[in-house]
Amino acid sequence: MEDTRILEKIKKLLKLSASNNQNESSLALEKALELMNKHGISESRLRMSDVTEAQSKQMRVLKLADYQIFLLNAIQDLFGCESFCIYDFNHKLKRWVVRPVFVGLGANAEVAAYCFEVLSIKQDKARIEFLGSLHKNTKKQNKTNKANEFAIGWAIGINETVKRLVPVRVVPEVVDEYFKLKTKNMADTITRKSKTSKDNKALIFGLDAGSKVDISKPISGNKIQVQLSY
Repeated sequence: MEDTRILEKIKKLLKLSASNNQNESSLALEKALELMNKHGISESRLRMSDVTEAQSKQMRVLKLADYQIFLLNAIQDLFGCESFCIYDFNHKLKRWVVRPVFVGLGANAEVAAYCFEVLSIKQDKARIEFLGSLHKNTKKQNKTNKANEFAIGWAIGINETVKRLVPVRVVPEVVDEYFKLKTKNMADTITRKSKTSKDNKALIFGLDAGSKVDISKPISGNKIQVQLSY
């Protein structure tokens, strides 16, 4: 895109303006300011140009359940991202669905969205398997409540792993600035409060299962990779 090309050119010129060569430095800064004025690019816009958005392919009907929010928060912490939700009409399902959108620096947003997609599918699978393991005489609503509690525990297990990898959550200031500007006029994310069981055994089972999911985030230079064990 033309706009992206111009932003990159300005960034390169600003890097050159830090040169020890005074003549080269002055010319680069002059040219950078000239381009910014010509194209109406503010310092704020330039600063936020490295922030990206990535929409998750994982969709939910109308609202996110609280156990899905637990997982969403864990992924945000892992990649130093923020997130918001958008509503989209799915023509195949003929109904409105909600999709999370991650905001982060560089590739972080895209990787966070992918990671959420993979772990969300695993969370759903684990919840269904736990649901199927419950005694057949258990009432249907009690089964659902226990499964919801299991899913919350599963997400907490993931979050505990994240805390070991990232003890203190750090969201870059520029990401926070972009996020606040983007969501200034948006309503808060609507979540669905899942009914849970008062029996904490399901939560403990979920915590144990979630803590066994292997997540690693090797970083080599600016390249970020995510490895998930299946």
